[in-house]
Formats: sequence, C-alpha cells, structure tokens
Amino acid sequence: MVGAKEVSGTGQDDSRRYSASVRTPADGNIAAVVWCPRECPEHKSKQTVHVFSHPEYGKPCRELVLHGREWPLRLWRKDGAIGEDFFLSDPISNREFEPYAREKGLAWAPRGAPDDPAAGVSRTMAEGFCTWLAPGFRLPTEAQWTAMIKQREKTTLQDLRVGEVLEWLAGEEGDGVLRGGSARLPESIRAHSDSFRLSGQDPAVAALDFGFRVAIS
Repeated sequence: MVGAKEVSGTGQDDSRRYSASVRTPADGNIAAVVWCPRECPEHKSKQTVHVFSHPEYGKPCRELVLHGREWPLRLWRKDGAIGEDFFLSDPISNREFEPYAREKGLAWAPRGAPDDPAAGVSRTMAEGFCTWLAPGFRLPTEAQWTAMIKQREKTTLQDLRVGEVLEWLAGEEGDGVLRGGSARLPESIRAHSDSFRLSGQDPAVAALDFGFRVAIS
C-alpha cells in the first residue's frame, strides 16, 4: 500500500462500533480511511484512523465503508500552508446525511433526490455529522477547499459538484464561512462558484442552500 500513516482520534461515544473496511483494487493502489474499533486485534493503539494515499490526485476513490455504505473520497496535494496531503468528500448527500439526522432527532428533512446534496444544514449540524461519521473527520479548511479548486485540472466543477450548495468550512466561532454556489443565487454569482465567498454567517443558521463536504488528512 502507498503512503500509509496513522492519525489518532476518539469519538464522543467510545462504545460505538463503526463498520469500517478497506478493499484493495486489483492494481494495488488504494485511497481509503478506516477506523479500527477499540477491540481491534491488529493494533496496539486503539481508535486509530488509517489513511492510505492513492497516486492519482483528484479522482474519487470508493474504498471506504462506514455505517454500512461507501464514502467516496478524493485525494489532494499538500499546498502552501497545508503541510500534508488530504482527502475531501463530494458534498454530503441527502442519503448520507439522513441516518445521522434521524439518529440525533434533528429538525431536518431532505430536499430533492436522495443523491442531491443535503441542504438546510447549519455548521453546528455539519460538525456533529463529522464526529458521528468517524474520528478524524471534520469540515475542510478554506485553504483545503481552495487547493481543491486550484488542483482540479481536467476535473470539472460539475464533477466536483461545486456550485450545487454553499459549503460550510471550518472556522472560528461566530464567523461562519461558506464557499461555492447554489441555484438560489443570481446567475452572475453561480458563474463564479469556484471563487464566491460568503462570510460572517452564524454557525447555527441552516439556510436552504447551506450544505457541506467532509475532510480528513
């Protein structure tokens, strides 16, 4: 396997048993994150996130299974202040977000088709989802989101699903930042979804076009 490393992480509920597995394609390349539960017999350290790098940057790698389903991740290069390669998901979909919302009793309902990006999500809800998904996951930093745009090369914004929802980024308390675009914005803004920035938003607000993607590095 290429570029294996370990990042320690602990969930809020230490008794939770995550369903996590890695499958190696025939060519031996891999890009996946897997969390070993506390009773994992293969490692002395407990609650460990393993990150495996794939040599082809920017391409979706469907090798991670959590909560009984695959979670496609794309690998991106370290860039400037970003000291290591990192993974980003595509925007979290209704299908992916709904089990979390149901389990936590959130006042949220899907809009659109199951594979449409989950919208009407506050940053607080998005951060809770990251913790629920598995230790080590979080919202992307703005530097990581910008690096994704810079590095996409032949990967289109449509392929990355940039512009379908405004995406929450990690930030300081009380200073919510979102990037991207949505159909609710004027066409003049939607045309620049790769550079549009909305700042100063309340992290507790769940506007109809607010969504997110997850990161791990």
